[in-house]
Amino acid sequence: MSLTATFHQLHEALQVAFGWASTHTYDLNVLDPEFDTTQDDSADAMVNMIRQMTQGTSASDPREYVLRIKDDRSGMDMIHVDRMHDRNRQHPRTKEKSGLKTKLFQVLDAPEYRDERIVYTYDFGDRWEHTLTLMSRAPASATFSCTEGSGHGVAEDVVQDGWQPLVEAYRAARPNKEQKEKRRWYERDCSNGDRLGLGEGRERIWDKDDVNRRLERVKCG
Repeated sequence: MSLTATFHQLHEALQVAFGWASTHTYDLNVLDPEFDTTQDDSADAMVNMIRQMTQGTSASDPREYVLRIKDDRSGMDMIHVDRMHDRNRQHPRTKEKSGLKTKLFQVLDAPEYRDERIVYTYDFGDRWEHTLTLMSRAPASATFSCTEGSGHGVAEDVVQDGWQPLVEAYRAARPNKEQKEKRRWYERDCSNGDRLGLGEGRERIWDKDDVNRRLERVKCG
């Protein structure tokens, strides 16, 4: 790929690679190295969490991100996209940039962000998080490409019940009522479901050639 690609184009490529359907919003964040990730289970912490969920964060709240590159699509592009919890990602002391306009090199090559941890988060409810690491550089290309991977794409909206229970539902020789419902949901209603299900070891299927054919349709720069 080319570092002149936008972060939104990177999002589109990641959706293809992970087998997702882009039905939720996303952001990419440079983490604040001073943010305390330890969990506070006190009553005050719960009150603050509820306040942030309903009213948003204040300047005095801990800042999790130094930079947030946000999903700033609008209009018809967002008609089927869940934007729930987007407000909770904002912070008065966090600089925000446009995912549609910001180029990869503008962050990856910026001295202030070069060695910091960058996290891609998709679906702010289930909060799928992936750390991005720049391993090396290659000549720029007109398309994105995937060099390695494994396993069937994980179902969206499965975090509450879990991916493994869904896999086990397909492994069961005599599925119970709940397992049958999981199968039916995945094959018929899941936004990135598979009508063939996950039986006979399909949870291990991954086709690099197919992924790269679909990545060729993603604009890069």
